[in-house]
Amino acid sequence: LDLSARQTKNQTVAVTIKMKITPEVLKSVSNKFDLATIFVLDLSAMSISQTSNLEGCVSLLRLDLSSNPIDNIFGLDNLRNLQYINMSNCNLTRVDNLGRLVSLETIEVQGNRIASLDTLKSLKGLQKLRAVYLQDFDMSNANPVCNDEGYFDEAFSALPQLTNLDGHRKEFIIFSSKWVPEVNVDSQNGDSNIDSKSWIVTNPSDKQWDTKFLDGEIRSLKKLIDDSKLLARSSQL
Repeated sequence: LDLSARQTKNQTVAVTIKMKITPEVLKSVSNKFDLATIFVLDLSAMSISQTSNLEGCVSLLRLDLSSNPIDNIFGLDNLRNLQYINMSNCNLTRVDNLGRLVSLETIEVQGNRIASLDTLKSLKGLQKLRAVYLQDFDMSNANPVCNDEGYFDEAFSALPQLTNLDGHRKEFIIFSSKWVPEVNVDSQNGDSNIDSKSWIVTNPSDKQWDTKFLDGEIRSLKKLIDDSKLLARSSQL
């Protein structure tokens, strides 16, 4: 346990508590005596600033380090069986030093300060990697890079082995809230109008989608709106 104090002008003392990962901490958290028998480890929100001293957890499958003041990833090379790592809501600006975790399938790093997709290049050799989260499914808790134009296309291009980015499947069209079409309802006669041109679609697999698909989706949405209005009118009778 590291206690660092800072003397301020008004003589009050600000104390920052930082937890260090030690074999004793790992045994206490996991309730295991032998580090090699730990399969799941939750170290979230423990004021951990460094990812060192985990090399003894050689059987680890799932590791949660979220909500810790970690700004750099190192010391995890020995976790060759690790399938899932959560480092969301830390202080990361890059996703480095995970390239040797050959069993890794899912990486969660939402809520960090990652501003470039270049950092994903170090993960290209992880052939089992299927899911990366740089933001939540509803596009909240996003890293700065998620606001870049062409973000989905570039991310899937950087990691072609992915099937899931931020919870969105690669083979599906991805819609964001800013791409949702405007629905105009005439207050006089109740007619609804949806402009198909307002639909902006990004297809990560770079395939051209038939406009009939969009027309069908628009018709379904129109019907849903009309049915809702009909139900609302009947309830007022």
